[in-house]
Amino acid sequence: MTWTTELTYTADGLTDEDTAALAKALGGADIAYAAGRLRVQLEVEATTLEDAADTALRTAAAATGLLKPSRFKILPTEEFLDQALQPRASVKAFQKRWEETRNKAGGRPRRQLDTTPKKAMITS
Repeated sequence: MTWTTELTYTADGLTDEDTAALAKALGGADIAYAAGRLRVQLEVEATTLEDAADTALRTAAAATGLLKPSRFKILPTEEFLDQALQPRASVKAFQKRWEETRNKAGGRPRRQLDTTPKKAMITS
């Protein structure tokens, strides 16, 4: 059975060369680095969840220098892909609000001025 694992590490100060070297060391792994977080996503072949977790952790540890992941997610590949294709309800709600209120021309929304006539106050 094929399992997809996603490991997240706190890794401040990595350079592009560091992430490229890590990607080369892990072969077919998907590597992403932003804002001090390193995300490693790889597929492993294993018969059980425990075997898949052991293989993924051992493989990633060999390449990352035994850093401990701050987050570890493992699912059968089919479920992992289904989850990626089905965004959370909060993401869908935000996207709906965004599409309804965004400025089609780009940039910030234009300020709407109040155009209703006002009566001038006359004081004596």
